[in-house]
Amino acid sequence: MGYSHKSLETRVLASELIIRGKVIGISLSTQDPDRWRDVSIEILEALKGDSPGKIVLTMGKWTEPEMKKVMESGVEQLWFLRKTKIPKPGYPDEYKHSNKRQNLFEWLSRPVPMKGPLATLSGNEKAIFSMNFSLLRSGTEVLEAVRLAVKAGAGDKSHGFHPPRSLMQLCGTSGDANSLLVPADHRLESIAQELIDSPGTTVARASRHIVLDGGSEKDAEEFNSQMKVWHPFLQKEGVQALANFQSEENIKRLKSLLGHPATKSINGSKIRYYYVREAAYKLLKEWNVDVDKPVLDTGDE
Repeated sequence: MGYSHKSLETRVLASELIIRGKVIGISLSTQDPDRWRDVSIEILEALKGDSPGKIVLTMGKWTEPEMKKVMESGVEQLWFLRKTKIPKPGYPDEYKHSNKRQNLFEWLSRPVPMKGPLATLSGNEKAIFSMNFSLLRSGTEVLEAVRLAVKAGAGDKSHGFHPPRSLMQLCGTSGDANSLLVPADHRLESIAQELIDSPGTTVARASRHIVLDGGSEKDAEEFNSQMKVWHPFLQKEGVQALANFQSEENIKRLKSLLGHPATKSINGSKIRYYYVREAAYKLLKEWNVDVDKPVLDTGDE
């Protein structure tokens, strides 16, 4: 199965209201008390959007035990919210009875606690990836990153990186195929460049989580060493992320990859394909750069 992880910056851009607040009340929903609960949140700070002072979210009955623990603990949370949409005629009744009709906002992802491990409220997530592959491990780190992202973020386009499973698993969960969604804005260029020029630097930034999570420096070093086999794959990811950033510097960077030695086979074929070369050559042609076609598979050698 696949797993898609939204970077912190993507969550910020997708949210219309981000708040730091406390759960102060839980009650049966007046619309469908057998299925829904109204959760009242006192807003202590609005990090993005205008604060209404207090907000009521209608949540599924299954969240009640979790929300009660949150309320009793008195721990603040960060909530990523978006405006709800009024259902169109013909939608099923169960949709009309949900929070999408009663309240102005709904949550985009589970709240982040300001104290304790993130996994307390974030399912299996032990950490949240930032778009540069660093891992945010606490509510304090997430709060600081949110403040920076609110100031820096712009645009509505996204890009999907496809990290290898071992790298994605550092956040606490992964699948056979993984994607990390990041904003496709000015911040993406330097990340793409680093993946091409020094994928080990990107991996080492993520692997610091191993030490901070109780592992040793040796554990992190072993992880970094094991990840070297994935460096060419990460370089290809960097090439694909560079698509919207044509410049003389990046053209030179891509040309340096046209002799890249990394190969892979497809469906057990004896012919091996130079996949990093191919990605670089394809992007150069999309940029209308005049360049000779390199050898792209061993069948041409």
